Amino acid sequence: MVDKHTGASPAVGPRALAALHELAVAASGVLEPTALAKHAVDLACDLLGVDGAALYWWVSSTGLLHSLADNRGYQAGASRTLEVGKGVAGLAFQRQEPLIIDDYPKWEGAVPWALEHGVRAAVGIPLLARGRTVGAMAVLTHAVGGFDADDLRLLSLLAAQVAPSLEAGRLDIDLAASEQRFRSLYGSVASGVLVLSASGVIIQINPAGERIIGLSAEEMRGKTPDQLWHAYAEDGSALKSTDRIGPVVLRSRQSVHGVTNKIVLADGRERWVLIDAIPVVGPDGQALQVVASFLDITERKQVEGALRESEERFRAVFNRAAIGIARIDLAGQIIEANPALQRMLGYSAEELTHNPLATFIHPDYVREGRLAQLTELSEGNRHELQQELRYVHKLGGLVWCNSIASLVRGPSNEPLFLIVMTEDITARKKQEIALEHLALHDGLTDLPNRTLMFDRLRQAILASKREHHPLALLMMDLDRFKEINDTFGHHGGDDVLRHVSTRLKGQLRESDTVARLGGDEFAIILPGVVDEAAAGATAARILQALQEPLVIEDESLEIRASVGIALFPRHAEDADILLRRADAAMYEAKRAGAGIAFYTLEHEVDSSSLTLTFELRRAIEENALTLHYQPVLRCGTSEVIGVEALVRWPHPRHGLLAPDRFIPLAEQSRLIRPLGRRVIEAAVQQQDRWWREGITLRMAVNLSIRNLQDPELLQCVTRVLEMYSVPPDWLTLEITESTLMADAEETLKVLAPLKAMGVRVSIDDFGTGFSSLTNLKRLPIDELKIDKTFVTDMPSKKKDGLIVRSTIDLAHALGLVAVAEGVEEASTWEMLAAQGCDLAQGYYLCRPLPAAEFVRWYQARSSKAA
Repeated sequence: MVDKHTGASPAVGPRALAALHELAVAASGVLEPTALAKHAVDLACDLLGVDGAALYWWVSSTGLLHSLADNRGYQAGASRTLEVGKGVAGLAFQRQEPLIIDDYPKWEGAVPWALEHGVRAAVGIPLLARGRTVGAMAVLTHAVGGFDADDLRLLSLLAAQVAPSLEAGRLDIDLAASEQRFRSLYGSVASGVLVLSASGVIIQINPAGERIIGLSAEEMRGKTPDQLWHAYAEDGSALKSTDRIGPVVLRSRQSVHGVTNKIVLADGRERWVLIDAIPVVGPDGQALQVVASFLDITERKQVEGALRESEERFRAVFNRAAIGIARIDLAGQIIEANPALQRMLGYSAEELTHNPLATFIHPDYVREGRLAQLTELSEGNRHELQQELRYVHKLGGLVWCNSIASLVRGPSNEPLFLIVMTEDITARKKQEIALEHLALHDGLTDLPNRTLMFDRLRQAILASKREHHPLALLMMDLDRFKEINDTFGHHGGDDVLRHVSTRLKGQLRESDTVARLGGDEFAIILPGVVDEAAAGATAARILQALQEPLVIEDESLEIRASVGIALFPRHAEDADILLRRADAAMYEAKRAGAGIAFYTLEHEVDSSSLTLTFELRRAIEENALTLHYQPVLRCGTSEVIGVEALVRWPHPRHGLLAPDRFIPLAEQSRLIRPLGRRVIEAAVQQQDRWWREGITLRMAVNLSIRNLQDPELLQCVTRVLEMYSVPPDWLTLEITESTLMADAEETLKVLAPLKAMGVRVSIDDFGTGFSSLTNLKRLPIDELKIDKTFVTDMPSKKKDGLIVRSTIDLAHALGLVAVAEGVEEASTWEMLAAQGCDLAQGYYLCRPLPAAEFVRWYQARSSKAA
């Protein structure tokens, strides 16, 4: 290790100048940067006679000074980087001026390794190039006395010689690296890159650009974009050559960003591209090139187009729909409401939006928690919600609506908002209320009818049981009302009934119920009546009010009535029994002429007695019986092809009686014959009426053995068919198997002329008698009607299913139509169709209905099928 001579300060003499000249020659390009740096530090040590020197270069990407050359042997293996402001080189770089440390051991910036190796003095020289600091050099010595001004001047000259060349070399390296990075990026970037010359000719295009456009670089190079494709703006207008991106950027020398164009190649291929373009400007300010990067957004544009089309369709439906539609956010606030909803509720769009939907719904529904279900929907716990709600119109009225709400989800299945579709059903609800009122009220007096009265009686009994309160049921019948009808006609009788209903309501509390059960019979429910005395007092007050003179057609009438009273729970705890016992008490009051009677055990009436038979005779004579109709459907297609007429008796006291309640009486009293003739006439008359209304259906009527023995039967059928325009083969007479087999010969004599007329014959309840194949072949029958006892249990009883299947096969083998009755389940209906049954009927398909209700059912079914 050589120490600098103490006190010797070499001037910049010939030797130094020769060394600096040698360095300048090396810096002019003879040596590459690292070798030049090594030569510089060696030369510094040699000229100054010092121990060691190091040259550092600033690297902006790391923010550190990196060592290019270091001839200090004891520094081998140490860090090759230096922080700015650390050490003499780092401090000289930071201050941008030379730095001399004469007494290094006492310097606060001394580093441990330098102290360990006996460094006594140091100098730091910044390297300057083009007016900026690009590096620094450190020179160290072990000699006492350090460095002087001549040393500093010599090192500064040395630094001035080497710095520009090192900077130039570094720039060349950086440029080569930058070019390499650009080439790598240019070739691998996903976006297209296209370079145009100043004349607008394509110079370069990267592989991604080739893929996007669909042409190779060879096909494009040397041509203008005009020659390769047509360009269109985002609005679809064709772009002139001068309006394209390249010419615009070349003229303006300004960058453009985010421009969308459509390009169409000569073969018709289309691509949408999103373009950024920048000019490359020369020293004279002229644009030399245009570099354009572009992304293929064709799929995005297609999605946007589909989305726009979808939005337009939604808007068309949203704005023109006849029903109200609203978008609701997840918090329940209206985002937007369509015109139909605005008209429906009387509010403008501004008044509806940004307000909770609950604001416009009747408070009853909010209190009942109906909107909690909407919250469940918005939280994703429901898929759809349908409700009937009452909205409040702006003017205060109520709007009945059927609302369907559904949740709209995003791409990741996250809930976005709700769509609520609302149909105004106010008119329908009013009609339903009106129809319900008609169904539950008497058309003459507008009092509750038997159905509503019976429901209220059951409800009153339940309330009485809960509250441990008694109640009274009064049955009232007007005395000698038939004489009023005979004297003043039915119109006068109707006036009397209306006046009676008004007087009854005037004597009762609001909590009481008065109903007209039919004819001149009324029922009164008195909840909370304490005892017989209180019930009797009310009955007496009613009778007293009725006795006030009533003027009908200038005649003064005094109305009298009989009232029967039964108490809950004393006389009965069931509505049916209570009604029957109040009815029995009323008959006792009428019989005794007492006006009022309470129920006792002696008042029970046998409904199968001579009285009921007498009433049946009168009902037949007065044509008071009615028919219900049960449809018959074709298996497989569900087509309604006919109906079976079933007789019912609207009894003034006992309500609507089914055939099993009065047909046995009719059989025993020989009333079955006129009853059968009445039924045939009424059924064919109804069939004719339906035919004229466009409802073409077959009609089936049941006959008993006594009907077949009726000498007037053939005459009745002939007369009815002549009277109405229904073809004979559209009328079917149903006769039970037991009736047919009782006397086959006599049955054949009756059926033969009917069959000759064209009337069809069906064996009813087949399977319950003992038919022989011989008789089945001889008798003029068209249908086998399988008894319901076998049909109903088909799904659960294998043997019944086998019997039904065998009967169907038997009917088809004999050329007959197989009809099943008693279809009460979907599985039965499906099994019959699978087994080839022709026709079927039963409660699953439709219960027997009055004529008007059947027409509504038939029309509703027909409209659905259409």
